[in-house]
Amino acid sequence: MIYVFDKDQNLIQMIRESDCLSLHVVEEINAPAQLTMELPYGTDNGTNLQLKLGATYVCVLRPNDTTYLMFRINNTTEETTGTITASESAYDELTYSTWIIDKRPTNVSASGMLNTALLNTSYSLRKCPSTGNLSTSFYYISPYEAIKNVADLFGLEIRFNIVINDNTITAKYLDAYVKQGNSANMKRFEYGSSALEIKREQDFSSIITG
Repeated sequence: MIYVFDKDQNLIQMIRESDCLSLHVVEEINAPAQLTMELPYGTDNGTNLQLKLGATYVCVLRPNDTTYLMFRINNTTEETTGTITASESAYDELTYSTWIIDKRPTNVSASGMLNTALLNTSYSLRKCPSTGNLSTSFYYISPYEAIKNVADLFGLEIRFNIVINDNTITAKYLDAYVKQGNSANMKRFEYGSSALEIKREQDFSSIITG
């Protein structure tokens, strides 16, 4: 099920994946995931499925998981079909929602630094590998910039997950993992449905294998 929320993150619509003409998600490590979704607008089979007025966020279930990716809608086009493009919302939310004025974690683990970065945000840290202790500073930067600094400092991959229960967003999590590879060997995951078939692709230095 695809969940659609308004600007205040109240549920306003649910769409079955099987009702989409296509649904495509691209994830890259430590970068916002991208969503492209095509809905039938008065197609030949008579189906007319449009996003409701006020639609701002779309949540899509991760393959083989119980958590969701949350996207903020960037653009919609309306012809015989409706194409929606959206970007993962966590990056904008953690960039613009608040500021870290002056925090200076000293001799602290990655989990300790990430918990500091997430103070006064709607996200909490759920998973993080054990690390040694290092020091850094967060001075007049956004929570996202602080998270990125920690990820770079400790060599971590970050992933944002949304939990939905009873049609309500009940939790937002940051999960961190030990980074595999480097910037020239970056993982890229694609999945979606045109024939409702889930696929996962990895892109290593522009070579895609299925």
